[in-house]
Amino acid sequence: MNIRLIKNSLYIISTLFLFGCASQPQGELFSNKDLQADSKSAKIVIYNNQFFGSANSFLLSDGQRDLAVLSYKSYTEFDTEPGTLELFADLRQSPPYFLNYPFDAINSISAALTAAEASNANNKVEMNRFASLNVEAGKRYFYRLEVDTNGFTTPKPKLIQVEEAEALGELQKTNKALLPSS
Repeated sequence: MNIRLIKNSLYIISTLFLFGCASQPQGELFSNKDLQADSKSAKIVIYNNQFFGSANSFLLSDGQRDLAVLSYKSYTEFDTEPGTLELFADLRQSPPYFLNYPFDAINSISAALTAAEASNANNKVEMNRFASLNVEAGKRYFYRLEVDTNGFTTPKPKLIQVEEAEALGELQKTNKALLPSS
């Protein structure tokens, strides 16, 4: 009886670690050396270190160019002209895959259908404005991306402005977010 309980507990714990596994960043580890703002532009740093909502990534854009696909434990940084900066995002979901225990033919078919559906989940790009920032030349701005969801609606990104010292601490152990290769 105890062995079965241990096996089931291990199965549940290992399944929980599958959340967001397809959305991990692939760039280099964070370094503060490239974050200097020049006198003619503002430096924007957006990062996501929140585990809640980690199965969701967001394609970020400034309306003229795609910036990065931001997921759990990742960051992006870019220069922008002073003034009002509009940011847009598209949800990139990494649905969790639950393989039912014990494995059987019906569950295998169900898992295959879920995988096929997930492969098409992000084909449609629908950019929505989610932030409007006022920035000044020569300054650095740090924002933490958080996922706003209540379980019943589509997850939405929101930006929280963070003090530089706090942000630099939270950026440790994050990787540069990348755009998908075309």
